[in-house]
Amino acid sequence: MISEDLVTLLPRCVANVRGKSIGPTRNEIVRLAQRAGLPEADDLGKEMLMRSLMRHAVEGDVSSGEIFVRSYISAVRAVGGFVDSDENFIGTELTQKLQAAFGREGWRLHDDGSLQPRVLDGLSGHALSDALRVYVRRAQRGAIDNELVIGTSKCLEEAVARHVLTEATGGYSTSMDFVSTLYQAFDRLGLAAPKSSDHLNADPYGELTMAIYYVARAVNRLRNDRGDGHGRPTESVASALEARLSASGAAMVSDLLLTALGE
Repeated sequence: MISEDLVTLLPRCVANVRGKSIGPTRNEIVRLAQRAGLPEADDLGKEMLMRSLMRHAVEGDVSSGEIFVRSYISAVRAVGGFVDSDENFIGTELTQKLQAAFGREGWRLHDDGSLQPRVLDGLSGHALSDALRVYVRRAQRGAIDNELVIGTSKCLEEAVARHVLTEATGGYSTSMDFVSTLYQAFDRLGLAAPKSSDHLNADPYGELTMAIYYVARAVNRLRNDRGDGHGRPTESVASALEARLSASGAAMVSDLLLTALGE
């Protein structure tokens, strides 16, 4: 739930309104930041302090930032920030802008200030595709703990594969296991995929590292064929999707190798 929009909008919840500072106190903001693991900026008023904290979160500490944002919204709600008759009311316009910004990050901010993950139930077609892309972006940025990252990744892959089958064929079999569902999704989209994973490592982590190894080889082949490999004198012919996948694949491979080296 960290974005450039929220960096701009959240500090306004403690701005000066009608000559009076609204929202949680500076001490409360500092306490929430410390609990989340964000550094405190010295000698700043509430609004500038919030801008500093949010800028630090969006540029380098997303996990701590997400913890802070949830507790900050709760604090704004507790002092009446979402009650139109309260002197701490942040205003209808700001509330609506916050709702839209949180919505783009996969969260729903209710009128009363309660914040909940966006539910995918009942969505279909383009609406479901857009919602799933939010989770893809969140998965790319990482999450608060490793177990959540692994669990979310698996659920996300299966949710996307089932969505593809529904859009491409009208439905999917709930009795299919994950590998079969994934293969069917690749096949229906005309994407190359092995029919069996028997040749991969029996250990799940070993299978993952072997698959990443294949990603590294594929990125290199794609670069040589579409990009500027081997001193190609002509302009790259790679599509935007190929370029983005190559960059993501190279990042994943590099992260694996450097992390393993450090360990």
